[in-house]
Parts: sequence; C-alpha cells; structure tokens
Amino acid sequence: MGKGELIINIRNMKKGIFIAVILLIIIIAGVLALTRGSENKTANQNTNSFVNSANTNTRLNANTDSQSEDAVRIFNITGESYAFSVKEIRVKKGDLVRINFSSNGGMHDWNIDEFNASTILVDDGDSDFVEFTASKTGTFEYYCSVENHRSMGMVGKLIVE
Repeated sequence: MGKGELIINIRNMKKGIFIAVILLIIIIAGVLALTRGSENKTANQNTNSFVNSANTNTRLNANTDSQSEDAVRIFNITGESYAFSVKEIRVKKGDLVRINFSSNGGMHDWNIDEFNASTILVDDGDSDFVEFTASKTGTFEYYCSVENHRSMGMVGKLIVE
C-alpha cells in the first residue's frame, strides 16, 4: 500500500468514525426523547386518574372523613394565563400532599418555598407532579416562578391546619 492510499484510508476511517459518533448522538437523543415522552404520558395518565370532584375553580379541601389518615391528599391544578385553577388548598399538618400540575396556555410551574416543593417548568399540554409532607401549620403562598407571573397574580394559598 502506497503513502497516498494510506492517507485516503485514514481519511475514510476518520469519516466513518465521525459518522458513527453522529449516529450515536442521534440514537441517544432519541432514547432520551422517548423516555421523557413516556414520563409525560405517565404524568398525564396520573393526572387524569385523580379527578377531584370538589370546587376546582377556586378552592379544594382535602379534609374528608372517608379518607384514611395515611391517604395522600391529591390536588389537580392547572396553570393558565397568570392564574392557577385552584386558589386555595386545605390540608392537615402531617398530610402527604400530591400536586398534579398541568399547563393550559404557556409555560408554568408550581412552587411552595416553605416545603421546598416545586414542579418542573411545563409547557402547554404537559404535566408534572410533586409530593411533600405538610409538616407545619400556617398559611403559605404557592406561585409560578416564570418571569413576572407571580407578581401578575399567579399565586394561591396552602392552608395547613
């Protein structure tokens, strides 16, 4: 094999390695996208499974005598144009609280600082959830942390009795 042929073979080998690396990156990105899509689908299924028949437009109260003390208090909240679909949540101290959060119009999240609980930022039609223990009594503000959403009124109250 001559020097010219060796140089051409090395160049072809470099091209082959480059193409293999690009294909590997594409495959990894595809797997990650499928995994994230599966998580969103699961979260959407969970959200749809936990429909609460209480007054979901302004207030939800999780205190019901028919639920056991160890039950998870589940609330379905939607982030909309500078507002949450649920303005007030009531639970008892020690309750495990699950917020099934979805977005309907824009990107939003759900946060409550006192319990170090927050969802990821979700886009229109997507959802996420967060669970935390209501470990202290009081009235606490939950909010959307996107840009000026909080100052525009995208807030609600968690009341722990």
